[in-house]
Amino acid sequence: GEIRRVGFRVEEPADELHLDDLRLIGGDADRAAASPKEWLKRTAFADRASRIAEADGLLVGTDAPDALTDADLAKVIDRMRRTRAMVRRLFGDTVRPVEGTTPPSLLVFRQHNDFVRFFEAVGREWNVRVVPPLGSGMTLQNVAASTFDPKQGADRPVYLHEAVHAVLANDVRLLSGNDHHSWLHEGLAAYVQLCVYP
Repeated sequence: GEIRRVGFRVEEPADELHLDDLRLIGGDADRAAASPKEWLKRTAFADRASRIAEADGLLVGTDAPDALTDADLAKVIDRMRRTRAMVRRLFGDTVRPVEGTTPPSLLVFRQHNDFVRFFEAVGREWNVRVVPPLGSGMTLQNVAASTFDPKQGADRPVYLHEAVHAVLANDVRLLSGNDHHSWLHEGLAAYVQLCVYP
């Protein structure tokens, strides 16, 4: 449905008002009933066979379950955990993880077309235009995605690079595509990637 009116009452004088974690739900009862993780899995993989790993509030999923094993996904989750620990050490009090939404996630698609379709579907659901990814990875909010490349196998550097974006976006609330935030996003993701893949 359409939102006809939203109001906010501010109790104390303030020059600026920042609204984080704002989530408005209405209309489609089925969509509203789905948890953020269920929504992510459905939007990403629909009815295709998939493999999902979750731990410590992090998620990794793929629709190439024959190519990426549970051990492969666990390795990605472990690197995301280590990234999260580093972000907490580096950024201290500015770490305020976003709650009530999708967890920091990495999705690995078997086909480039499904990778692109995922971002198009997210754009339709959020009623925004998402520019289809041209490269092998993209992060939107705290959801990172890439494609499987048989030549590079399960330990592809872009997986870690994009996962860093997802963790940083979630925990420090910096948007990877924002002009004011991208320098830090790209710097940290490149640094972590080079540490693991010199």
